[in-house]
Amino acid sequence: MGYKLNKTVNLKFLLEKFNINFNNNDVFITGVSSLNNYEENTLIFSNREGSVPDGAIVISEYFYDNAISIYSNHPRALFIELLIWLKKNIGFDLYSQESLIDSSVSIGKNVLIESDCIKNKNVIIENNVIISKGTYIGDNCIISSGVSIGNIGFGFERINGKNCRFPHLGRVIIGNDVEIGA
Repeated sequence: MGYKLNKTVNLKFLLEKFNINFNNNDVFITGVSSLNNYEENTLIFSNREGSVPDGAIVISEYFYDNAISIYSNHPRALFIELLIWLKKNIGFDLYSQESLIDSSVSIGKNVLIESDCIKNKNVIIENNVIISKGTYIGDNCIISSGVSIGNIGFGFERINGKNCRFPHLGRVIIGNDVEIGA
């Protein structure tokens, strides 16, 4: 699954922001994705040898014959730095649709449900709950009072001596018949 940018970005322009030489002015990215779920024209990173999808745009400490390789001694750290810059300066087109809430869902008092959430059948959401953008909740779930779902993740990378938060773009998916306590 890829995450689409608000606009297409010239890769050479992006990499110059980080003092990285890239000679091809004709490569554009439309977003980012993971190695396992690569989407065409998205930026990924890999910290392992082996194969990558044909035509991938990959940051790695390895070179791939079938991909556009951007060399880095610390590919994950560079990927995080690029994500931070892209999120701040370009933005991602994430979770902007209206939420879909089944008529059988019971919603308590003082509940915040952000955009692009899906709540299926027979879900109980108790008082004082926050459900952030993009959250999916399956059938027959109970979300107890005071729960907060889908807020900023807790992933960090040490870059140049300081902790940098890995921008989380994904969504929370809760299966059927789940109860979440405070």
